[in-house]
Amino acid sequence: MDRGHIGDVRLDGLVFVVVNRGLGENADGNWYYIYLSENATDAQAGALKAMFEEQMKAFGDRAKAMFGKNVGMRKVPITYTLSADQREYAVVIPGILEFRGKALVLPGHTEPVRTTGIFDDYGDSFTHVTVSVHTYADKSSGYSFDLSGRQANFAPFSLTASRAEKGGIGWVCYGAVTDKSKYEEQDAKDGHK
Repeated sequence: MDRGHIGDVRLDGLVFVVVNRGLGENADGNWYYIYLSENATDAQAGALKAMFEEQMKAFGDRAKAMFGKNVGMRKVPITYTLSADQREYAVVIPGILEFRGKALVLPGHTEPVRTTGIFDDYGDSFTHVTVSVHTYADKSSGYSFDLSGRQANFAPFSLTASRAEKGGIGWVCYGAVTDKSKYEEQDAKDGHK
């Protein structure tokens, strides 16, 4: 977070990562875990936790489908890097999470592929990203996955009081499964959660 606050708690420079499984076939299996950088103060941790709890209340019945239950929150070493041209992204929590991606640029083009439209309270576009590494395993949360080689999206955002007043803080589902194909967890191998 470049700059911001929750109430009177400043969040300037705070790095946090939310890992979650949401929008799955079985909403009872949805979960999220919050990781904060080691230098986060207890006040910042408390403010962030309270904000997420308020967001879940605001989502109402959608919270279970979108985020599920909170399975933990803790401070860890986090390295977040964004290249100067904002085309390469990386987040590493040693021994827990590694994500490395690069903006997708189609052959013959110079600019990354972007999707635009009205998506959520935070912004109206995102950049498509090719992912070289996306692994997660944490005994504390009890979950793990390897989504390396998949597609992801990147979108910086600015949440202001005026945006929040226009509709609250929240996201809108970008799409839904409309065919009868299996969800990934139905084909999961033993040990894959």
